Amino acid sequence: MTSWIYYKDVEKELVEFFVDKLGTSVNVSTKKLPADDPDAVANQLVLTVSPSGDKTPVTRFYGVVLEIYAEDYSEASNLSRSVEMYLRQAPEFTDSIKRVDIVSGPIRLAEEGLQEKRSLSADLVVKAFTD
Repeated sequence: MTSWIYYKDVEKELVEFFVDKLGTSVNVSTKKLPADDPDAVANQLVLTVSPSGDKTPVTRFYGVVLEIYAEDYSEASNLSRSVEMYLRQAPEFTDSIKRVDIVSGPIRLAEEGLQEKRSLSADLVVKAFTD
């Protein structure tokens, strides 16, 4: 019988991880909610995950960009540092993420609206599973 390898949905795994760590005061998603959305909260974390090349036959590189939105400078800075801290802990608390290397950030970025914005990017090593 042939055994197949597959990779879990890392984006979904990270969203669930950050929802657990940050609670309901931060909207964690793959898309920013507009200010007039009834579910929108002031603080938002938007994740974008992109698979890359294989590291080994059973591990793959993934890139992740995390955009943090908050109402003011202090809140955005504090939230972005918390996001970085939790991301570094992901290998301990997720099934598939084995390593996190911060590439850049948190960086303060200009935001067209009234909110403050921070960005953080990292490279992940993710393990495969077999059926």
